[in-house]
Amino acid sequence: MSSESSGIMSLLQKLLGGVMGGGSDREKKKLLKDIRKELKRSGKFYKTGGNMAQSQMARFFYELYKALGPIYTLFSPYMNSDLLKAAFIQMGMKEEDKLLDERLSESSIRERAKQVDLKTLRDEIKQDLVQLFSLFDSNRIRLINSLYNFFLSFMDFAGYDYYFFLKKFDSSLPEGDFVYSPRFEAINGEYVLEDLKDFLTVLEPIDPKVNWGVIFEVMKQYRDMELMPASTWKKLLKSCEEVKKNRVFNLIIMHLSEDPYYKVMRFGHSEEIVESYLDKKKSGVEAVLQTLQREKKISQVEALVKLVFGTTAVHRTQNYTDKANINFSKKGVDGFSQVDCINYLKAFFLDTYKSKVRNLIDILLIEGKWSTNVTSQQFSEIYHQLMDFADQVVNFDNELADDANGGIRLKRYLRMASPQDRNSQNSLSTVIAEINDEAMAIIKKSTAGFISLGKMLKQLIEDYKQPNHQVIINWKELDARSDNHIEGLMTEIYKQLYHFVQLLQFTLKG
Repeated sequence: MSSESSGIMSLLQKLLGGVMGGGSDREKKKLLKDIRKELKRSGKFYKTGGNMAQSQMARFFYELYKALGPIYTLFSPYMNSDLLKAAFIQMGMKEEDKLLDERLSESSIRERAKQVDLKTLRDEIKQDLVQLFSLFDSNRIRLINSLYNFFLSFMDFAGYDYYFFLKKFDSSLPEGDFVYSPRFEAINGEYVLEDLKDFLTVLEPIDPKVNWGVIFEVMKQYRDMELMPASTWKKLLKSCEEVKKNRVFNLIIMHLSEDPYYKVMRFGHSEEIVESYLDKKKSGVEAVLQTLQREKKISQVEALVKLVFGTTAVHRTQNYTDKANINFSKKGVDGFSQVDCINYLKAFFLDTYKSKVRNLIDILLIEGKWSTNVTSQQFSEIYHQLMDFADQVVNFDNELADDANGGIRLKRYLRMASPQDRNSQNSLSTVIAEINDEAMAIIKKSTAGFISLGKMLKQLIEDYKQPNHQVIINWKELDARSDNHIEGLMTEIYKQLYHFVQLLQFTLKG
């Protein structure tokens, strides 16, 4: 061991002993005296006489600034980038593993959804997730997290404000201009005392034992460019390790602050990007599947609306609407929940049931000769029940008009409600819940009625096709009296009822 190294080790032992023992004023003065001696022997960066930071100190920092400044500029916008984290996670992945990861991207899932049904796709994706998660054992997770956190430490090191530090030694130094030849001069060390403390904090995690080659390779691939020659980083690491080993900056700080017990603030990163990545991957996949499910439902609803009404632009309700829900949302409460269902129900009753369906049923009930009164009576009851439900849904919507009793009551509670007043919100929510319950009751009764009517029509269609009619015995007469072929008319309305019941079931909420 050299005499210089021996002197440093001896001094460090004294400093440690002082810290452990609390340190008296006498001991403190003795340590400060030893620090001055050590700085005089080995301190090319600093002169104790006059407490002067030397130009060599600035040269040391300038070499770091030239090498690290451009890298920090390139990477600082991507510090928290999910894509950069993914690059670290995919580091060392085999090609088939990367393909597996890609299969779980949104674009890939959407393409797969074109080939198989959603249930099959969900099962396939579940297996893909299990396989992807199995790639990451505890050792691999620890390695990836560790390298990413060292990358963050490197960015702290690269992002240190070297320019601010160096400008104190050369006030003419232009920022980011490495063609300029700096003229550094010695300055009072007090000017850089806090800067040195900050620097030691970011220098602390820079360890030559870290696999920096892997970290730089990930960074290189991410930006598709060479960041720094390996020889340059090796040289910087060596000079930084020397500074850490001889603790020259620590001694300068102790001397300037007259604190021989000064300790570097330790700061490290502890992000767990693998766990976060896998969690996001899983939740992201689920979100895509749910979106696909919603899109499928929307597409199915639009197709059914088109089949039933001949258009997708169906607007019949005037008060029980999404527009009204805007006012409820402003008050912080949920609004009308069965808007679509009630709208389609009112439209069907007004546009189809009270015209085409009623005309068919009039022919069947008035002009048809039924084999038994019981069957015709059942058919008549279903028909008239649905006519009552048609009136109920119209009255339900009208009752919510501003000048109707229900609308006046609702407006009163709406005026009283405030997001800051839970009781007033609860009162409004109770009124809205009662309205939604009434809507739900109408929808359920109507749906049950349409199903019963559909079953009866199906029975009549089958009876029409039989050579020996069992329900209506004068089908030929009905054919002759109707403008359209009676079987075709029944089949058309049966299909319309079938699709309409599907539409109600798709749009019913809760």
